[in-house]
Parts: sequence; structure tokens; C-alpha cells
Amino acid sequence: MRHQWLLTACLGVLMMGLSAGAAWFLRGRLAHPTGALAAPGGTGPEGDAGPAKNGRLVYGVYCASCHGADGHGDGPSAAELRPPPRDFAAGAWKYSTTPAAVRRVIADGIPGTAMASSRHALSAAELDAVTAHVLSLAPRPGNAAVPAAVRPFLRRAGLTPAASADAAPDLELRDGAGKPSSVAALRGKVVLLVFWETGCLPCLRKLPQLERLAGEFAGAGLAVVPVCLDEGEPEAVREVGARHVKSLPLYVDARGLARLRYGVGAVPSACLIGRDGRVLGSGPGPDDWSGVAACELLRACVAPPRGR
Repeated sequence: MRHQWLLTACLGVLMMGLSAGAAWFLRGRLAHPTGALAAPGGTGPEGDAGPAKNGRLVYGVYCASCHGADGHGDGPSAAELRPPPRDFAAGAWKYSTTPAAVRRVIADGIPGTAMASSRHALSAAELDAVTAHVLSLAPRPGNAAVPAAVRPFLRRAGLTPAASADAAPDLELRDGAGKPSSVAALRGKVVLLVFWETGCLPCLRKLPQLERLAGEFAGAGLAVVPVCLDEGEPEAVREVGARHVKSLPLYVDARGLARLRYGVGAVPSACLIGRDGRVLGSGPGPDDWSGVAACELLRACVAPPRGR
């Protein structure tokens, strides 16, 4: 027990030392912006502006644990907080988004929330730097963010909300009969692109799930589009698919551009596109596409399916 107590005490001292060291490091960088962090002329070694990089450093030390690395309110401590931390990209903010107002909230905190005052923890230069960084996480004008109401459903379904609602890249597709189609031709529907390969067992297990999902939302304005990445012949894909699905159309990537345009790494991978043709989210997707998480997400995006 004594050894365990000593180990706990040592770890506590180490953590306090690391925290103090991080704060000392930040203050040193902010006090000397022409050092290693920012080259002469106000730019850092990667060409970023010194104040902007300083803001990211301060944010990473003091804010990211709750608000997340990209400001989506999904930091490692967020699940324990009530109310949850703000998603900076999710629509209008409760308080004004002027630099003065944001700086005041950071300095004074918000009573009744986990947002404590940082007036005595941060220097004036640190407050200015982190204010600028937080403002940079707001939605860009003319490029609306993914609706706040949809973001939790995306995350529960294994998809990362898009940082901004960019237009989905077009793909030329062919179904099992060789009939051409495209992502652009599906504009007006909610489109679920699922990228798979014929030799990927998890991918093949998900094909029946996708067929059940398509049936659940038949007539509701949802297009379920499984796109095979490792086979360019529609007939070959149809033969593989026939062992797993009965009526769900399967597609091939006619020009082999899906990996590049959608940044597909490992499969299975998915991308959800809204009726307006803009990306809502992407990622590996849920364990079961016909399960609760996927159905709740799609109900939040399309009209209720028939019979409900």
C-alpha cells in the first residue's frame, strides 16, 4: 500500500510539472514570437502566421480536452460534461462572435457550465491568440456547416461530421447490368455511398444489412449505393453480390476515381450526402447498417419511411 501511495503521489507531481511546463513553454513562445515558433516577418517554419500558430498551441493545452481538436465539442472530457461543450462549427453561437465578445467569454467563463474563467490562467497575449483560433473554427460564410441536430446521429453511426458542407465529388458508376449512373444524377435524394471490395469479409457481411436498410427506407428519398473499388467489371461484381443480396443494385467505380475523390483508405467506408448534394459525414460506419444507430441517422435526414 505504501509503495502504491508513493507511486500515485509521484504521478501527481509529474502531471503538475508537465502542466506548468506547458504553460511556461506557451508563455515563452508568445513573449518571443520571432523565435522557433515564428520566423522573421510573422510567419512560422511552415509558413503559418505566428499568432495563429500560438492560438492553436494555447487551444490545444487549455481547450481541446472539452471542445475537441477541431472544435466539434467531442474532446475526451466532453462526454462527462453537462451541458456539453459547444460545437464551434454548428450554426449560430449563443453569444456574439465578435472578437471582443469571444475574448470576454474565454476570460470570464460561463456560470453554470464547465467553462471556467481563464482570466488568471492566461496572459493577455494568450487570450488574444486563442480568441483568434476559436473564431477560425466558426462556419465559413457561404459554406454552411452540417446541421447541429444531425451531428450526434452521425457520430453514433460511426461517421465524422463534415467540417463544412462541401459539394460531394461526382463519380461515374455502372450497375451490375452495365447501366451508367453517377453521384450527380442522384441529386435531390439523400445518398449513402458505401465503398467495399470483393475480398473484404466485413464488406460482404454488410451488403445484406444495406439491402435491409434500403427496404426500410424505400420511397423515403434515400439512395443506398454500394460501390465496389477493386473490380471494374459489372458482371463480376454482380456474381459476387448475388451470394449476399437479392435486389440491392451494386455499382463499380467506372473511372477508378473514388479513392482519390473521397479519400477512401480502409474499407468498408461510407459517405452520407444530403439532398442538396453536400457531404454530411464520412467514416467506417456502424457495425450494423440496419441497426438502430443507422436508422436514427437516416430518419433525421430523410422523410419517415413508408408505414411509419
